[in-house]
Amino acid sequence: MSAFILKLIAIISMLIDHTAHIFQNEISGVSPWLYIAMRAVGRLAFPLFAFGVAEGAIRTRSGKKYLGRMLLFAVVSQIPFSLMVGLTRPDFTFSLFGRAFGFSSKLSVMVTLFLGLVLCLSYKEKRPFPALGALAASYFLAGRPGMDYGFWGVLLVFGLFIVREKKLRLLVVLLAFALIIQSGAAVSAAKYVLGIGGVELRGVIRDLICLAATALAALPVMLYNGKRGPKTGIWAYLVYPAHIAALLIVKYLFF
Repeated sequence: MSAFILKLIAIISMLIDHTAHIFQNEISGVSPWLYIAMRAVGRLAFPLFAFGVAEGAIRTRSGKKYLGRMLLFAVVSQIPFSLMVGLTRPDFTFSLFGRAFGFSSKLSVMVTLFLGLVLCLSYKEKRPFPALGALAASYFLAGRPGMDYGFWGVLLVFGLFIVREKKLRLLVVLLAFALIIQSGAAVSAAKYVLGIGGVELRGVIRDLICLAATALAALPVMLYNGKRGPKTGIWAYLVYPAHIAALLIVKYLFF
């Protein structure tokens, strides 16, 4: 399985996840389980993107250009991402053309991947100060304003970079990340079994499905053959802000 195929799987799962997020009410109206399934499929995306960034840090001919691209698209992606998250968890609202919009201050996954890339390249080039800066920024930004996948997401990129040549260690890192990032699944399951807190069975099943889906991202990584495959070019960066913007336009115009 080439890097191109891994990226394609990540993009498709991301599209499914964000479609479910933006059209939550509409999809849940059809079937709550359809919504849960679509969000679960989306859990595949981040570990695969993180692995792609770790591989890119090794293969890139220019770390500065790579960082520049990531930073540029982190900036470009922030407004669409903030509007998407603001649909359900707005930090504030504003009016435009007579319509109210929610807006979130949470930082997008592009920022998480960017900081992870800084760590990888700093380690590769033996430059400790940028690495310390990236770690500090990751820690504080994960708290406030918040960052998609947070501090653990940044560490996942770096962890995959460190163990990239050892399949078993890659598996351990990915499974550990799944357990950490979806730790609420174990908590909700324990509460349900013990009858604490009025946890519903559907919520427990939903959390466990998301945990399993996050762990499942290890499978395509294990099948990675080290080949790049077709070159994706700039479209692989553009697809993140573009698809969110397109889905939001459809949401506000027709729903």
